[in-house]
Amino acid sequence: MPKAEPEVVMRVVSDAEIPAVAALEEQAFDDTLFCLLGREFIARYYAWQIPRARVSILLGAWCGAKLVGFSYGGVFNRSLREFYREYIWQAAGCLAARPWRILSPIIVNRVFWTAAGIGRRARKRVFRQPEIKSVVPDSESFCIGRVAVDPGHRRQGVAKRLLAEMESRAAALGFLNMHLFVDGRNVAAVSCYQVSGWKIISSRNQNVTMAKEIAAALPRAPQVAVQSRG
Repeated sequence: MPKAEPEVVMRVVSDAEIPAVAALEEQAFDDTLFCLLGREFIARYYAWQIPRARVSILLGAWCGAKLVGFSYGGVFNRSLREFYREYIWQAAGCLAARPWRILSPIIVNRVFWTAAGIGRRARKRVFRQPEIKSVVPDSESFCIGRVAVDPGHRRQGVAKRLLAEMESRAAALGFLNMHLFVDGRNVAAVSCYQVSGWKIISSRNQNVTMAKEIAAALPRAPQVAVQSRG
């Protein structure tokens, strides 16, 4: 009989395992400017963002020793555009090391809009998390910033389990609702979120915002005001 594949287990990612997260993100989102810069740049972002976030959970789905999926969420004090602004020369160096990617349509399009955004943020030094019309009035929203699954483990319920575990952990921290942003052209992702109970609350230029009220049956704690790694 063929050997059974190990069960997928959910647990928090350690700092030493962030390179595995970066490698999986590069593979899963290879059509984004962020991932075109390479896994070393992605790992640098997590090392930069995690200690700056007020609440931060980096959750991995592990099949044996292999990372087959992950989700990153929390309440963020700093934006990706601020990261680009601080590491603009490192980003340029990553592109210089991969010159064949510079003329990619993704690079040409995203560099223009990223530069424009960085210029606007430079004039506004303080980052504020985008205001989300909460599905639960007068409550802070937990942001799901990333969900990625290894291509060989897709359509096996890994993403749904990651979302459910993140919801449970957010509830344990006292949050009542969650939100996320997704490319509307990613029909599979939008459908996956909708099946998991997420609702579209706004859509503009293919940028879709979705929200979900955390299940009332989940145990809750008072709203937190401290950093958490999960």
